[in-house]
Amino acid sequence: MEFPARTSIRGVKNAIIKSKPQELVDLAEKTHSPALEKIDDIRILYLGKFLEDYKTLEECSLGIGSSNSTTVHISLKPSLSVNEVQKERRKKKSGCCTLQ
Repeated sequence: MEFPARTSIRGVKNAIIKSKPQELVDLAEKTHSPALEKIDDIRILYLGKFLEDYKTLEECSLGIGSSNSTTVHISLKPSLSVNEVQKERRKKKSGCCTLQ
């Protein structure tokens, strides 16, 4: 995705929600995360820090340089707690044990 330097992080998140990339939809299903409906469900990570919604790409030094291309990580906030996710996984897997 491409954005002007003055786009806010919130604007980027909004564009992600509107485009609903299949990779994120699949990730949301696998991790029991929200279905990309709210901006607050998405976090953007760059150089080890979560970017704040009110800052622009330019303020975060994104896309600045010779290539004008920057890789960021997108994290989805889980809707279930860790314990709930583990319980869901146990339900889906059949348990089998062989003692000799």
